[in-house]
Amino acid sequence: MTYNPYSTLENKEFRFFLGLRLAVTLAIQIEAVVVGWQVYDLTKDAFSLGLIGLAEAIPAICVALYAGHLADVSNRKHIMVVVLSLLLFCGIGLWGLTTFGKALPQGELLLGIYAIIFLTGVARGFLSPTTTAFMGQIVDKSLYKNAVTWSSNVWQTAFVVGSAVAGLLYASIGIEHTYLVQVGLLVVGLFCLLNIASKPIPHYVKGESISTRIGEGLRFVFRNQLLISALSLDLFAVLFGGAVALLPIFAKDILNVGATGLGVLRAMPAVGAVCMALWLAYRPIGKNAGKILLWCVAGFGLATVAFGFSTNF
Repeated sequence: MTYNPYSTLENKEFRFFLGLRLAVTLAIQIEAVVVGWQVYDLTKDAFSLGLIGLAEAIPAICVALYAGHLADVSNRKHIMVVVLSLLLFCGIGLWGLTTFGKALPQGELLLGIYAIIFLTGVARGFLSPTTTAFMGQIVDKSLYKNAVTWSSNVWQTAFVVGSAVAGLLYASIGIEHTYLVQVGLLVVGLFCLLNIASKPIPHYVKGESISTRIGEGLRFVFRNQLLISALSLDLFAVLFGGAVALLPIFAKDILNVGATGLGVLRAMPAVGAVCMALWLAYRPIGKNAGKILLWCVAGFGLATVAFGFSTNF
């Protein structure tokens, strides 16, 4: 049988799923760029900028294990409706704070922004595992690999476009209207989700406690030496080498490229990832994958150091 890369797209529900993935990723990227620029523009303080990531990461990490468990034992569409509704509420909240909170003291305005970002972190902690699991119920198992490829490409494209467009929108129509664009995209995502039928709750062993299920997952990870090594390598590389949170400082004070330039900077890692994905599609890795991974992490570190010293946009 001839392989058809577009076969998955014949599934109407999967097309709505891709629309959901596109709209929500665009909205999340727009928020990330605009909030970072807004907070640094208000404070001129790197620590305040770093608190954005902390406010989002802490709840996302705290709920991650429970979110995976819930996605295994609950109606995944219902979870996603709640999650997207929360993201929509957060988007409206950021718009409201920015539009009507200008008279507030800076400390109160920042506290409101951090509180909304905290709720966004909670939502995103549930969104990722539920979205992945829900896609597995929409497409046939024989087409799952093709579906993953389409989903990944849509995500990468939205990451690039969302980051770049956020800067352009901020510079051209202002922050309030940019937040409204984000809200509109979340409404589109919710519309796409509502056009996908609910799926049966996955089969699971009833009577098992949450701690038992989570414990089994953790034991599997820590007993798999290859898996824990790869996860640890990625963790420390990102933890100590990620410069994304500092991009508003570089865009505003070092490179002097403004919000538009910030959007471009945020988009570039995804552009590189897309280019590499296309290369690997034609030249897949065969032997020595572990050594290649180590060289890639070393290259990531060197690129981060070079970025830190560069003053050329």
